[in-house]
Amino acid sequence: MNKQLLLALSLVFGILICFVLFLSLSLKNSKDCSQLVIDTNEIASGIDIPKLEEADCFYQEEEKTRVGIYLIDQGKTNLDGYIYKFDLRPVDTNGENPLWTFTYLEENNAPLPNAQSQLFGKAGQGKNSSWQCLLDKNTGRLWFEIKWTD
Repeated sequence: MNKQLLLALSLVFGILICFVLFLSLSLKNSKDCSQLVIDTNEIASGIDIPKLEEADCFYQEEEKTRVGIYLIDQGKTNLDGYIYKFDLRPVDTNGENPLWTFTYLEENNAPLPNAQSQLFGKAGQGKNSSWQCLLDKNTGRLWFEIKWTD
């Protein structure tokens, strides 16, 4: 009986290890818009993406840059609390565009910040990528960009 229990536990443990390896490799290698976009953004930045009303994704192959554009459900997320919790800072654009992918998004008719936007943001760098997020407090629109360096 002990051998059967040990065999069953070993099998469960092996399946669990395979699942964890698959998931971690999928997240690490998820660069385009085909899978795990929100999870990759959250893992790269430590910033949770809250309940959404809509989401879109764009990927520039030659630039190795992906941008997720989200509309936060403001009925379920207090934007002031969100800004405070994730230490987003006011962004002064001085008339310049804060998004790496601005020209690409403009050409693809994607929603972009405008002159009336009240922008808050944060940026960082990991081992193989740089990231930045930008929140328009007036509209609840969130842009999340990752640029891979490898």
